[in-house]
Amino acid sequence: MTPKQHRTRSVARERHTTYLKKAQEFLRAAESSMRAGDWDAVGLNSAHSAISAADALLVYYGGVRSTGESHNDVSGLIRQHVKDDQLGSKLLTLSKVLGYKNLAAYEDREVTEPEARDAANWPSGSWIGRSRAWLENRSLPVRKTLEIPGFPP
Repeated sequence: MTPKQHRTRSVARERHTTYLKKAQEFLRAAESSMRAGDWDAVGLNSAHSAISAADALLVYYGGVRSTGESHNDVSGLIRQHVKDDQLGSKLLTLSKVLGYKNLAAYEDREVTEPEARDAANWPSGSWIGRSRAWLENRSLPVRKTLEIPGFPP
């Protein structure tokens, strides 16, 4: 069976910092919404933060970002461009966070406080092995081997 072709566009690898900055901004917005008790905004901003972080990862490793109609296409692209023995569980976390985007934006019920807290927790969780410090740094080290806990060398 032929793997699914995902629509992408080329992006210069040094532009990964743009996507990291966006990820950090959305994460700050999620945290602000958390303090205000705006659970739908937490879910949506957390998902946007995860999407931007995934874009940063794809740009850095593959020089591409997804232009597909579904945010879930990014998982297939990450499988193509990032090598990690635990990638499956990390992509499940990404999928879960993306589900909160759908819930917050399109479903006829509100995000609950526990769901919002779960969505906002993605940077401290295992998805792509990224730590909060990595987002706050807003830049991946410019060398062949990255020293990010849980991240593939």
